[in-house]
Amino acid sequence: MEYQEVTQFNSPDFYTRLEGRLAKGRLGFAADIDGTLSPIAATPGAASITPACREALIALKQSRQVEVVALITGRSSLDAREMVGLPDLLYLGNNGLEALVPGSEVSYPVKAARPYLPLISTVLEALKNRLLRETVRTTSSATPVSVSGWQKDLIFENKGITASIHYRLCPDPELARQTILQYASEIASKAGLRVKEGRMVVELRPPVEINKGTAIMDLVDLFHLESMVFVGDDLTDVDAFHALKRLEKESRPVMRSANSSFEGIGVGVRSLEMPDQLASSADFLLDGVRGVEEFLQWFSTRANSLNFPMPDQPRIAS
Repeated sequence: MEYQEVTQFNSPDFYTRLEGRLAKGRLGFAADIDGTLSPIAATPGAASITPACREALIALKQSRQVEVVALITGRSSLDAREMVGLPDLLYLGNNGLEALVPGSEVSYPVKAARPYLPLISTVLEALKNRLLRETVRTTSSATPVSVSGWQKDLIFENKGITASIHYRLCPDPELARQTILQYASEIASKAGLRVKEGRMVVELRPPVEINKGTAIMDLVDLFHLESMVFVGDDLTDVDAFHALKRLEKESRPVMRSANSSFEGIGVGVRSLEMPDQLASSADFLLDGVRGVEEFLQWFSTRANSLNFPMPDQPRIAS
């Protein structure tokens, strides 16, 4: 796999790349929330960003070296801001389908997705009713069980422009996943919606080419960035890593100065549920949310004071 594992942020190459980009300025920072800044919780409402991550985000926002601090999340923008508690950040909710800018109390869905708002709600309700009618299903261990043994633990979440079905609480997650995907594919496909997967969640999305990758590209253009750091832990974050690599290859004179090339740094977050695509597309891997905390503390300190000496003998992860 083409990535480097970083433990307690001890890779010299990582230090060098970020130090150089911070010194030049025009750098942007973006991150996922759940599983990245917040440990994965049993339910969406039970999750919370760690104090260390929140403090580091505040420090990054105050740095003159960082042009924008954005959180790109599967949550709705308003839900994300309420959870994080930092109104001065830019929130791109529903994986880039809506934006909540600092100072605003209203999130704005992208124009192409707005016609699908009523349909998302209708299809979610239809899928919920269909799953509730499921009576017996064979588990992954080939044992027939009553639907009441697992379906009662599903969580249906209408997020406006998208919807999610969470199955983390189910005693047999694979059974729940297969059943949800079967009916979601049937019902959503007929309605023209897309079905996507994440960590113990199935999503219903409008059929528009907008994701975390397009959100990254929009941020780079809007803020005329010459470098971008993105941190994420899930399948939806792979789109962002791919976008960073595309931006490095493309010639985009509108956003670049005559003597500067764009550099993207994709940082993955390792977990027991980490998809293979994440590891193969990230430039570096951090060890869980704790690793993210250590990275953000280091990064925010460097962003606010570039005179810190480099470590004499940086340790390489074995």
